Amino acid sequence: MTKINLRGYQIEAIESCFKEILENRRALLSLGTGLGKTLTIAFFIKEKTKKKVLFLANKINLIDQTIDTFKNVLEDPYRDWE
Repeated sequence: MTKINLRGYQIEAIESCFKEILENRRALLSLGTGLGKTLTIAFFIKEKTKKKVLFLANKINLIDQTIDTFKNVLEDPYRDWE
């Protein structure tokens, strides 16, 4: 598996989402085009939460990209979190 390093703004986004979840029980991640939303949320899931996550995409190729990214980052991307 390739070592992946997050950029500073991605780490800040993860920390911000985690803080928001602690305060309000939910969060929304919004980053501009090409800034690594899929990778950021994959690391958020891996490092910060055991909760369910809703990931929306409006194109099949984006869903395929998400699956590939989750497979690379998460130990078991299909696990049952309950």
